[in-house]
Amino acid sequence: MPEYRYDIMLETQLGDKSGKLMFQIDGNSIEGVCTVLGFSVPCRGMIDQKGNCTLTGQIKTFMTTYEYIGAGYVDHDRVDLVLNSGKKRFYLTGTAFQKK
Repeated sequence: MPEYRYDIMLETQLGDKSGKLMFQIDGNSIEGVCTVLGFSVPCRGMIDQKGNCTLTGQIKTFMTTYEYIGAGYVDHDRVDLVLNSGKKRFYLTGTAFQKK
């Protein structure tokens, strides 16, 4: 299964928050873990041949948890998603993790 790792930036109302995102893709299924704001939370969804994907998961903070449904694009170089949680919208962008 292909594995993708990204350095991400999550745009929130309180400013941009950095983190990590890891995916494994198996056919049209995508599963991963998003680490941001000090929490590592699983996420999963579907992806097509062109990299268009939908994703569900949670964004956790010390005060609350946001359940989201996201949509966007993923490939081996970058990730670009819009995460919708009720009336809140979060933008998640990232680039492939570069090993040092």
